[in-house]
Amino acid sequence: MLGNINYRRNIFHIFCFLCIHNISLPPRMDNSKLENMEEVLTRSSDLFLRYGLKSNTMDDIARHLGISKKTLYQYVSNKEDLLEKCFHFTFNQISENLIHISKEAPDAITELFEMDRSLIENRKKRNPVVLHDLKKFYPRLQEQIYRLNQKHIQKYIQNNIERGMEEGLYRNDLHPEILAKIYVNRQETLVNEDLFPLTKFSFEEIIYEHLSYHIRGLATLAGIIKLETVKKDFFQS
Repeated sequence: MLGNINYRRNIFHIFCFLCIHNISLPPRMDNSKLENMEEVLTRSSDLFLRYGLKSNTMDDIARHLGISKKTLYQYVSNKEDLLEKCFHFTFNQISENLIHISKEAPDAITELFEMDRSLIENRKKRNPVVLHDLKKFYPRLQEQIYRLNQKHIQKYIQNNIERGMEEGLYRNDLHPEILAKIYVNRQETLVNEDLFPLTKFSFEEIIYEHLSYHIRGLATLAGIIKLETVKKDFFQS
């Protein structure tokens, strides 16, 4: 039972998207190699997300990239090193998108709905076998991703709460750090299929109901009015 709880806890944070760690590139890379490294990571990430982690060998990856395996090893030391760089690269891209969402969103409530829309869209691009492979064959990387994401998700939500308080959409008597911690840990139930079987509930329904629940617990009257307006716009789009 404990193993199942830990697994659900980890895969939620792997599903989530906020990881701003820099990719640790091999030393002494010139500009042309940096460009090639980005291409290696982009195309390798696509391969892993489409077909899973275990089934792709370094020979398969090199062939997909159109380079020799010897050249591939100039960029990474082994397959796990490549996987680690690919995950960071993918999450960095998603994080940049979320930073853009935060800057462009007119208010804190719209920001959260746009953030969850991004989560749903990115989830659709992943083969479910990726999570299984990560748990079974790369537990060290799984735990690393979980801890990085947990820390950053909490900070992102804390910033959103502080923003909503400044805008008058959230109550001014809130403790943002405590509430952000609660949010992060409560979300782990969202991928518990014993509670929310996908044969009965869509992932979109679970995400949006949870988000509405979260915002209503924070909101002022102005925030409730904004929430209903944003929900109506989102479900019509």
